Amino acid sequence: MSIFAVLMVFAGTGNIGHTQGTPKPSPVQVAEDDWADDVQEQVREIEDIRPKIEDPGTPPEDKAKYEAAREAAVSNIEAVGQKRPENFKAQMAVGKALLDVSEPGRALPFADQAVTLSQDKPKQEAAARTLRGTILQGQGDYPAAARECGRAMELDPRNATAFSCFQLTSGRTASNASVAPVGAGAGPGRPPPAPAPDAVEQAAVVAGLTDGAALKAAGLVETGATKLKLGDAHGALRLGERAAAADPRSARALVIQSQAQHALKRYAEALKAAEAAAGLDPMSAAALWARAKARESLGHPWEAIRQDMEKAARLDPSLMSAFEQEAARHGAPGSTSGTSGDARGAAESGSQAAARTSGGSPAKNILSGALNAQSWGKRKYLLALIGSVGLCLVIMAGFWIVWRRKTAE
Repeated sequence: MSIFAVLMVFAGTGNIGHTQGTPKPSPVQVAEDDWADDVQEQVREIEDIRPKIEDPGTPPEDKAKYEAAREAAVSNIEAVGQKRPENFKAQMAVGKALLDVSEPGRALPFADQAVTLSQDKPKQEAAARTLRGTILQGQGDYPAAARECGRAMELDPRNATAFSCFQLTSGRTASNASVAPVGAGAGPGRPPPAPAPDAVEQAAVVAGLTDGAALKAAGLVETGATKLKLGDAHGALRLGERAAAADPRSARALVIQSQAQHALKRYAEALKAAEAAAGLDPMSAAALWARAKARESLGHPWEAIRQDMEKAARLDPSLMSAFEQEAARHGAPGSTSGTSGDARGAAESGSQAAARTSGGSPAKNILSGALNAQSWGKRKYLLALIGSVGLCLVIMAGFWIVWRRKTAE
């Protein structure tokens, strides 16, 4: 009997380890990891070869071999993207890799394809256009680079890379467009030159952007957000006001104003700005959260605050943890479970309906339903365990038959 128990333990442990261990990656994930690893491996190979090619002491015959090996590695990277023309991640990875190994001309077609694949997906298109703008910047085409990075900022104002790219390229575009001839400045008999327009607005015009005001506002908002993080609420407020003046449709400009006013403990002004932002963009998580915080500081009822915070957390899941903490601080029941009030209500009403349908007490039916769900959820595990028990019984029966025959002899 003890042998049977030991076998049962080993069989059960083996099946539990197999069924509840680390899940195997899907074939799609494995394939994606494979080509991504291939790209990185080729990039590392090119980086290892580069010093040997650039070394003046490398013999000409060896240098030719290294250059051929580098070309083969670059072609291998291109092949990854060429084999996956409908894969956005592959096009982006190949474009970035080719840019990293100083092949912007060969990277550009993959960035173009990524832009094509990302239509109607603002964040993906912003990332693809940022890549294309960075490539164009590397090629010295600053007006086109400013246009691409500016469009990326319009699609995703939080894209810091696009913002940096636009700042770099727009400055060079503006300076190139406004360089005056030597000696054309102020002097005897000549009036002083007219002040140059704002660099961002001028760059937007040179780059062919249709909405220079919105672009300028986006840049001011980003700078204001940075100042707010550094504790300069007054500076952030001024930039938010300038952004709103440049683009009255910018909800983010009003959000920055609300956040700055809140940091300055001007809660009524913060609420006014947040309500205006939410009016311009009712789906702005930042505006809803700013309005909730202003209401909280003004002592408004928790229910009104909760509605804004919960909606903001649904729109921006990164706010869910902060919402749960706020709910817990206000003593809301079940606030730390990670389930919203509406979801909890739906779960409760569903369980009560099941209790009414099946009869018996609600607690009994809920427990029964949970056990049934667990049983069906672990169906494969249970079948494997039953199979293991059956196998152990067969083995034990074999041992018993052999033992009986030997004792009979």
